[in-house]
Amino acid sequence: MEDKELEIEIEQQDRDIEEMLGGITQFEKEGKEADDNVLNTVKGFLSEDQFEDVLNLLEECYNTYNYSIEDKPKGDYQEEEDYPNLVGIWVNQTTNGGYSGDEFAGTISVKLSNDKYFQFYYSM
Repeated sequence: MEDKELEIEIEQQDRDIEEMLGGITQFEKEGKEADDNVLNTVKGFLSEDQFEDVLNLLEECYNTYNYSIEDKPKGDYQEEEDYPNLVGIWVNQTTNGGYSGDEFAGTISVKLSNDKYFQFYYSM
């Protein structure tokens, strides 16, 4: 392959990568907008202190996504002292590998009312 042909091929690969990354960025943006809409709904169910606990929980879980409002919790009920304002938290957790086996993923459900739960996926 001549230098000019190689240069053209590299330029095309660079354009392909930029296009691919632009699609990923748009997908992430749309996911974040959907999650933000659900979070606004969650805020309407909770007191300020409870909502602050939800925000702290989301931050602690590191990578969260696919927020939803569900009719039933998923996972096992957890006694949580770190979030005293929340009425109930359920966790469905799996080991997500990692070198030492200490990376986790799953879903967390937070009770909003008698029949509504804020649910999200996490990985850490």
